[in-house]
Amino acid sequence: FDKYANAVAKPVFNKAIPEGMLASEIMSNFIEASGGRAKLNNVSTLVTKANVTIVGAPFTPEAVMKQKMPNKSSMEMSMGGQTMMKVKFSGNKGYTEQGPQKIMMTEEEVEKERSVEGIFDELYFSENEMELISINSIDGDDVYKIKIVKNNETSYRYYSIESGYLISIEEEDENKNISSTKYGDYRNVQGVMIPFQMRINNAGQELEFNTTEVLINTELKDSDFY
Repeated sequence: FDKYANAVAKPVFNKAIPEGMLASEIMSNFIEASGGRAKLNNVSTLVTKANVTIVGAPFTPEAVMKQKMPNKSSMEMSMGGQTMMKVKFSGNKGYTEQGPQKIMMTEEEVEKERSVEGIFDELYFSENEMELISINSIDGDDVYKIKIVKNNETSYRYYSIESGYLISIEEEDENKNISSTKYGDYRNVQGVMIPFQMRINNAGQELEFNTTEVLINTELKDSDFY
């Protein structure tokens, strides 16, 4: 059944993988579908503005996410001009701020953020870090399921067979809690295909980000990230 309680075709799991198909080919397909290696490599900064729906909450905050090569990141969530939350990483240190509380990133968290190699992960996976596991179905879309083992962390990434786009990522933390992020509504921004919808489910809490604006290669200061 779909979310409207209509009967839908039962998804078929674990269809046969085409002979000779490799995870590296699926990554190459994603890169090409997203605008090509040269275009993606040319993105030095990415700013995404979005309206955020928090399931069960009566308000809709706004989020501004900034990324700067190779691993600087910032996320600020606000409501009516009032900042609700900040998560910042300068490349060397970072923190989360919510209300009056400011919590510095642990050494482990800093190392994880530092290990990020760029804005588009797919440009940086090596062949020995990825494995094609199966063909699955997500929301009626046949997808390749790829296991990624990088920096001692395991995640699963799902790519549409038809479009080549990234559809979902699943990650497991040290407490075996699974978080998932779904992507959709890809749109062309300066020749780069960007998902304008992102749905995060983390330990039962659901957030939906609906993008209102994307800026590529706009100038960002280091002070934006700490």
